[in-house]
Amino acid sequence: MLEARIRHPGWCPAYAIAAYRRWFVDREPAGSEPNLSASIKEAGQDPARVLEEASTRAAAEALDAATQEA
Repeated sequence: MLEARIRHPGWCPAYAIAAYRRWFVDREPAGSEPNLSASIKEAGQDPARVLEEASTRAAAEALDAATQEA
């Protein structure tokens, strides 16, 4: 759900590829550490910034709104 909680998802395909590779090849569950931070970093983003942004109330509200729209 990380992809849905952040505002600038242009790098999300790179994140998804990295996360699934780590999950299937390295057996690191997607959405858990160390996969989460390593995949964000591999996608060219700062893990601390992304995780902080994803945990905000605004991100949760944006996800709720997008879910209702869908």
